[in-house]
Amino acid sequence: MEEESAIQDTPQHESNCRFTFDFTQVYWNSRLHTEHDRLVQLFEPTDVIADVFAGVGPFAIPAAKKGCAVFANDLNPDSAKYLTKNIADNKVGYFIVRIYALF
Repeated sequence: MEEESAIQDTPQHESNCRFTFDFTQVYWNSRLHTEHDRLVQLFEPTDVIADVFAGVGPFAIPAAKKGCAVFANDLNPDSAKYLTKNIADNKVGYFIVRIYALF
């Protein structure tokens, strides 16, 4: 039981953002860091971004920090929960509209 609780709510840092989530409940691949950064660098602050598989926010939150308006969606309710937390923790709620469980 002790090992399991150590895994939950693990903080990760990427693109000058902090992401908190439970590895057992959501998808996260730290090897995609370079791809996340590459795409966000292409965005202009006036862009509107639709992140249809937002997960915990590795595209949506850095894009919002850049000033983009972002629509973030994920079918996994656990991802949506952590996305909401990460939006608040990174203070980008003004830029992100979070929608989840769209069919």
